Amino acid sequence: MQIMIMVYKLKKGISLEEYKKFSLEVDQPLVSSFEAVKEFNIHFVIGPEKIWDIFEVIKLDSYKAWEEVTQTDEMKEHDKEWRKYVDEDSIKLVFGEKI
Repeated sequence: MQIMIMVYKLKKGISLEEYKKFSLEVDQPLVSSFEAVKEFNIHFVIGPEKIWDIFEVIKLDSYKAWEEVTQTDEMKEHDKEWRKYVDEDSIKLVFGEKI
C-alpha cells in the first residue's frame, strides 16, 4: 500500500463552497470508484500557515496502479473538469510507503 498526498490552491474566483460541491458530487465518488484507490480523503487547510487551500490523502495499491487510473478515459475527462477549480501552478504531490 502506498499513499499519495497532493496539495494545491483553488483557482482565483473559485469559492470553497463551489469546490466542496464539485468534490462531494463528482471528484470523490469517481476517484473512489477505482479498485486501486483504497481510501480517498480531501481536506481544506485551516493552518497554521495557509500555503495551500486543499490537501488530498489517497491510499493506493501502488504508484503504477495510480498511473493506470489516470490513463482511463473517465479520469482524463475528469481531470479537465477538476482543473477548472485548481490553480495548476500550485499543485504538488508526493508518493510514499509506510516505514
